Amino acid sequence: MSKLSAADLVRLKRVGLKYSGGSGMSPDELLSEAYVRAAANSRNWPVGVSVVRFMAEAMRSIAGGARASVKAEARNTLVAMRSAQIADSDAEAVADQSGVVIDFIPPSPSSEQRLIDSEDATANASQLSKWRQELLDLFADDYQAQLIVEGMMDGMRGKELQELAGLSGAEFPTKYKKVSRRIDALTAERRQS
Repeated sequence: MSKLSAADLVRLKRVGLKYSGGSGMSPDELLSEAYVRAAANSRNWPVGVSVVRFMAEAMRSIAGGARASVKAEARNTLVAMRSAQIADSDAEAVADQSGVVIDFIPPSPSSEQRLIDSEDATANASQLSKWRQELLDLFADDYQAQLIVEGMMDGMRGKELQELAGLSGAEFPTKYKKVSRRIDALTAERRQS
């Protein structure tokens, strides 16, 4: 190990940089840990494997283990947070065999919350209906453009819109640009006001 060249050390630092992401370890910490484990003979060093290759594989393995620990810690934190939410909301917990909470069933909303949600949905539907009508009115003078707008609002694209409007391949791009420009102008106008 003491016979590492400067080039070998640079290679190992690059390996550390490559594998350290998400492990909670810096590249230097990863390299140091690989040194410690190699010196303690805690890893089998196959005959014929170069020092750089052996250290690189050790660093990959150490980083993988560290990433698994970070993920497990994050999962345990999430479980604890969910458990706290459950305790706070008196919801029923769904647990696996070990008793670890894996999800929770929130309590049903109160009648007041259902009324608020219903009013919000009605307001949103009303606003959407007004916006839809405003777009169609924007093209009151052009039936084919209205068809394109309606098709766009229904999720149609390209050839479907062309066929809906009954336009040829040469006419459609021009009409589509007209529609897009008017909608863009209306949107810009709304942002300014």
